[in-house]
Amino acid sequence: MICKLHDEDGMDFKQVSDWLNGNGYKTPRGMVFKQNHVWSIYIKKQRSIQRFNREYDHTIMDMKIDVVDYRPQVENGI
Repeated sequence: MICKLHDEDGMDFKQVSDWLNGNGYKTPRGMVFKQNHVWSIYIKKQRSIQRFNREYDHTIMDMKIDVVDYRPQVENGI
């Protein structure tokens, strides 16, 4: 919601906080939104998007497979 209001609708963080408070939204602790709360949520979301959208070149190097045959010990021919 905050990203949409800020990025698409062009509101600044004060306007977004006023909109959220005017439409009955509360913070997770039940308080009213302030400009700095909205900014903090926006920045954290942007960092999350950047972190999860990273791509890396995949390379497989020095691959080795060890095969170990474990058989139970048979006692007295059973």
